[in-house]
Amino acid sequence: MKKKTVWIAFLLIFALAFGGCGAGPEAPAPAPEPEVSEPAGDPGEPAPEVSEMERLLASLSLEEKLGQMVFVGIDGTSLDEGTLAFIQNRKVGNIILFAKNIEDRVQLIALNKEIQEAVGMVPAFIGIDQEGGIVSRIRLGEDATFFPSGMTVAASGDSINAYQLGVYMAKELRAFGINFNFAPVLDVNSNPDNPVIGTRSYSDDPAVAAAFGSAMIAGLKSGGVIGCGKHFPGHGDTDVDSHYGLPLIEKTREELDAVELVPFKAAVEQGAEAIMTSHILFPALESEEVPATMSDDILQGLLREEMGFTGLIVSDGMQMAAISEHYGLEDGCVAAVNAGVDILILGHGGANSGNLIQSQEACLVRLKEAVDAGEIPMERIDDAVLRILEYKFAMGLFENAGPDTDALSEDWSVHASFVKETAAAAVTVVKDENGLLPIREEDLVLVVSPWSNLPVNPDAADSLENTFSHLAYNTVGWNFRNVSRNPDDSDIRRVTSLADTCDKVILVTTGVQNNPGQKRLAEALLKGNPNLILIAADLPYDVSRIPGAGTALCIYEYTQASCEGALKVLTGEREATGVLPVQLEKE
Repeated sequence: MKKKTVWIAFLLIFALAFGGCGAGPEAPAPAPEPEVSEPAGDPGEPAPEVSEMERLLASLSLEEKLGQMVFVGIDGTSLDEGTLAFIQNRKVGNIILFAKNIEDRVQLIALNKEIQEAVGMVPAFIGIDQEGGIVSRIRLGEDATFFPSGMTVAASGDSINAYQLGVYMAKELRAFGINFNFAPVLDVNSNPDNPVIGTRSYSDDPAVAAAFGSAMIAGLKSGGVIGCGKHFPGHGDTDVDSHYGLPLIEKTREELDAVELVPFKAAVEQGAEAIMTSHILFPALESEEVPATMSDDILQGLLREEMGFTGLIVSDGMQMAAISEHYGLEDGCVAAVNAGVDILILGHGGANSGNLIQSQEACLVRLKEAVDAGEIPMERIDDAVLRILEYKFAMGLFENAGPDTDALSEDWSVHASFVKETAAAAVTVVKDENGLLPIREEDLVLVVSPWSNLPVNPDAADSLENTFSHLAYNTVGWNFRNVSRNPDDSDIRRVTSLADTCDKVILVTTGVQNNPGQKRLAEALLKGNPNLILIAADLPYDVSRIPGAGTALCIYEYTQASCEGALKVLTGEREATGVLPVQLEKE
């Protein structure tokens, strides 16, 4: 029987039993009406009205409530017998998807239908990290749009582009049956050495990050997807990746107010529905040596009480080393719930389905034991679950949680056009000291670039041809050489022997900090030919790390749209209009 049919039947029974209280969400089989205590004051006053979601909450078992408080990960591209049993036995209420779960459009839609059938009468949040740029779990070629990174959008100079991206992204996500996006990144990337945020951030300017982040959240919301700003209270000024260690930010409260907290305050004020916590120590905000995810002072005191946030508090992945190796995964989950986390992300486990299920099941078992023992107050569970149910109801998931077939039938070419225009508008000429731009038709040009792990050249025969060099050759006809991402001496000799004979040399870099061979290659090229044009195809900080280049462009991500935009600027077909979103060190 379809969920909606069952729900209609439930409404009829509910109306007869309780006198009716209006249309509402789908719910489990009707349960006895919960007792409502008399309000303080005049005993003759009517009892406060009990909402439909409060009635639904009262009908749930503890296991069902705890199942609503987790996003669990799955292995594979469909629900195998073991995964299905885990979801149903443990009453799992929400699923997080990763790239490993996605093959193509048809499969993704089928999987999300399976998930909604498996979770029972309370529809699932199906979440994903679809930020745009490097953190894009959905990469389906023509079946889905590859949206630009946060820093690319900020470099376009107009926050309306962040809103429009949110609208288009939400349309595609809901078409696939996904309703919860762990994006955007609200971190202010004030540390150029940050190993995990980088171009995922909009800017190192708090006001820019606030404007663009809030705009994207609003765009997602308008399209029926919850946007989850992350990583509160800020992951931008770290030199440790919390996936692998426990970062520490020793700023004063005044410093945090001036930078890190600005985008989150803006997002809360404009109605953000979800905020993700960070696994970072903030001594100025929490006296105990626990990260924000486990801090009552940060989540309840700062986020809820001081900033007035009423939405869902979601943890970052609890299996990350910052939690699992320093506090223990299971105990960390208990501490996070007590601190105020409404939904825990339990996305990762072992290398196979058994380990993944086992680790997540252990967390749910530990949570139940903690509630039974009074370690977690039942009021904390009910507070979180009621909030979750109310958001699911408000989103219309009880009526229709499945893929949006109307959106699937629409022409998404406008999304691709938007991406191309935004990427082209973001191309930034940082400097052109020697007047090398635009490149003349008669110039003899050599283009040197490493391969990309993002889609660049649609005509590439293999990944090694997925380069700016091949794209430039196919588009303009310039000479080219491909190099490894961290060029060795043989790469350098092979390229520099040609550079001396060219009028201009274009060098593409992709993160010089982690690939020092790129800097050595640049220095070798400059010795033989000073007419070097540097294209920082990822982190803009590469421009500062190769100071000898007199001409430098930033495109913020190594993708086809950004590379095509750069080619238009190089050839003079388009004027560079990009705005540098970060401050670069002076030479």
